[in-house]
Amino acid sequence: MTLPLYPPPPGIAGQTVGNTPVLWTDDGYWAKLEGFNFGGIKDRAALHMVEQARRRGQLRPGAPIVESTSGTLGLGLALAGVLHGHPVHVVTDPGLEPIVERMLVAHGARVHVVPEPSPHGGWQQARKDRVAELLADLDGAWCPDQYGNPDNPGAYTGLAAELSDQLDRIDVLVCAVGTGGHSAGIARALRATSSPALELVGVDSVNSTVFGLPAGERLMRGLGSSIHPANVDHAAFDEVHWVGPAEAVRSARRLAARQFATGGWSVGAVALVAGWLAR
Repeated sequence: MTLPLYPPPPGIAGQTVGNTPVLWTDDGYWAKLEGFNFGGIKDRAALHMVEQARRRGQLRPGAPIVESTSGTLGLGLALAGVLHGHPVHVVTDPGLEPIVERMLVAHGARVHVVPEPSPHGGWQQARKDRVAELLADLDGAWCPDQYGNPDNPGAYTGLAAELSDQLDRIDVLVCAVGTGGHSAGIARALRATSSPALELVGVDSVNSTVFGLPAGERLMRGLGSSIHPANVDHAAFDEVHWVGPAEAVRSARRLAARQFATGGWSVGAVALVAGWLAR
């Protein structure tokens, strides 16, 4: 017997995504716990990009959504697909963590894994090429294009407002940088409202091209890039730190053991840099 799958009641996404808590760490900084969202911080961008595309008529009712992702945005798109009734196709590569792939499938997304990197642009370019093929094959399919869609940074105005309500003053904002969406969106909103003197610190992966280094093999997910995302607001950053995978893992394990706050590569990398800046 197959049980009917009902969509969530209207408004469930607004009730369960956002309004995440902040945690004061023993390293002397506030951490915004975006892991309290269904799939993490990118739930905000996924829902916003889908809702704006639907409003403008770019994404028709029931049409497929196709996007390249290392996992986190895919979970947000899977949520948006369930909420609004769209099949979701996630294009990724062999570096996707098995647990994330299982979660994507469990939430109804179809996962496409590219077999090898592109000679020009690595895994991310190979994924983008596969996205283009799927867009041509699937009738009415729409791609959010998280790397260049201005609705991506626009999704984080609400997060900035939450931070302003939760904290008296924000001197320094530390963000992992991949597509550039949340660093650009949060910093822009905070500087325009409650924190005009805000300093923005970017955390990138070694072998990432985001801030001008040559591309190389990268183990970490959730930060860094082999292409040049248009949403990265380079002029907005006051400084940038590059972190390696071993450093990020040690930092994430320390955060989990001391604060009971868990996260992956990017969380560990940001915690490492935030602790260093606080000291």
